[in-house]
Amino acid sequence: MRRYKVLTYQSLTGDLINSWRNLWQKAQNQSYYNSYEWFLVCLAVYKISEYKIYCCYKDNELVAIFPTVKRRKFAVNVISCPGDQYIDLAPLLLKIYDFVVVKLLIETMVKDGNLYLVQVDSKNAHFLKKMLPQGLASIISLVPFIDIREDPFRDMSGDNKRKLGSLNNKYKDNLTHLFFSTKGDLKKYFKVMVAIDQKSSKKLKSRDLFSKEENVELYETMIEKSAQNIRIDLLFYKDIPIAYVFAIVFSKRYLAINTAYLSDYKKLSPGKLLFYHIIKNLQEEGYEHFSFGLGHSRLKEEFTKRYQLQFEFYYSKNFLIMLWWKMINLLRRFRILLIRTQNSDDYLYLFKRL
Repeated sequence: MRRYKVLTYQSLTGDLINSWRNLWQKAQNQSYYNSYEWFLVCLAVYKISEYKIYCCYKDNELVAIFPTVKRRKFAVNVISCPGDQYIDLAPLLLKIYDFVVVKLLIETMVKDGNLYLVQVDSKNAHFLKKMLPQGLASIISLVPFIDIREDPFRDMSGDNKRKLGSLNNKYKDNLTHLFFSTKGDLKKYFKVMVAIDQKSSKKLKSRDLFSKEENVELYETMIEKSAQNIRIDLLFYKDIPIAYVFAIVFSKRYLAINTAYLSDYKKLSPGKLLFYHIIKNLQEEGYEHFSFGLGHSRLKEEFTKRYQLQFEFYYSKNFLIMLWWKMINLLRRFRILLIRTQNSDDYLYLFKRL
């Protein structure tokens, strides 16, 4: 009798939903982006009507699940991740990191078409490259993080610690840090977030998030369908909200996915001060892991030297498609080298090998 089997679903059933939620609670690679709730958010926001969910069972127990959608990537039809441009980690959910399980899932997927998978963690990227050596695994982002179980500021230089302490002491009588995590408060203070975003330095550079209605809908839907995993942190100066962080929280982990501050208060270094207060609070609350979210910056590097690499993975049985993707990938990386910004060193990691 076969121990493993792979089944696919093109609609949600009560049994599948319950099994998915149960697996998520005990999964080794648990994240918000492989939860059932995130999948619901994607279905609602991106109006997804067709999808395929790949499930691997071991002795009739669900041990892995990978929800996918079909789309086009660089003019090629692919099997990909729902909401891929807004996810911080691929939605592959595993009870444990198991090469055999991942191999069975991927072998089934490649029978259905070309693969384009985003934000794949290092372990699964190595699995993919081992089973499909002709595939392309390239770094798409790095994620700076802090282990809060230890001294969360151990990586900060003495000079940066002194500057941060001095900055906090200078303004502390007028500063207040508050966070919100109930659905009612999240809905209320999300509007405050949007107002800050629209008067931020990001807005001045046309890099703000909430000028696009789709992004507003995405965040509102995340609050509506998964409020238990959302936290909004705000920094107030003389009772005026001047900076925010929108975060995902689960299993003593905090993932900052968006932040901005009022450009008029730049001299206060509100982003740095807010991160400082959040990290202190998380330590008091018993959290274990703080993530700055995707991307490298000088600000993040002041707090930590630790990071995780994440990959995008391309695979096609068609040699010409693979050649096309490799050419595009190389051109994109050279373009980033040419337009790299002053506050980011992401370009230093573009050509690291798996």
